[in-house]
Amino acid sequence: MQTEQQKINKIADQFGFFLLGAGVPIIQSAHKNLKPEVLPFGEIKTAFNNHGINVPVSQYDFYYSFLDADIMEKLTWKVMTLLHKFRYRKEVTDCDDFAFLQSMLMAFLFGINTEGASWGDVYDAETGKFINGHYFNIAITYKNGEFELYCCDPLNPGFVKIEKDKPIIINDWRYVVKNGKFF
Repeated sequence: MQTEQQKINKIADQFGFFLLGAGVPIIQSAHKNLKPEVLPFGEIKTAFNNHGINVPVSQYDFYYSFLDADIMEKLTWKVMTLLHKFRYRKEVTDCDDFAFLQSMLMAFLFGINTEGASWGDVYDAETGKFINGHYFNIAITYKNGEFELYCCDPLNPGFVKIEKDKPIIINDWRYVVKNGKFF
């Protein structure tokens, strides 16, 4: 026989999944009029190289949907804010899970596959002291024939433009990109 708490948990589970399931098509519908620029495989690696980030870049799709920076930033903040509802758990739901989920939600909710997950190192921006290896995100935008790259991190929220030969800093962390995965 179920205890009272088990019954409450079952109702909470069903209701929570109902809300999530109902919310997804509402969000998708609200953003159905996005007009991304669709470009072929290879442009992501070119954008990385043009910004002085010569690292391995995996591209799992044949075409990529790019937005301008203003729209990309707004959508990125929506997803990062949602991700802050999830609990960080070392080795279970940690930086790689947050970075990959950030990328996946951008694709599932908005149809945008140009916010990839990246592995790299983070340092204290002031002291230069190594903090840790870390997964975060790189968003690539496109407008008027120009690519821009932005570093964003759901665990250290920020959306910072990457400029060639300048350190990438969000809040008090300096990021060094070692790879990119776009899917």
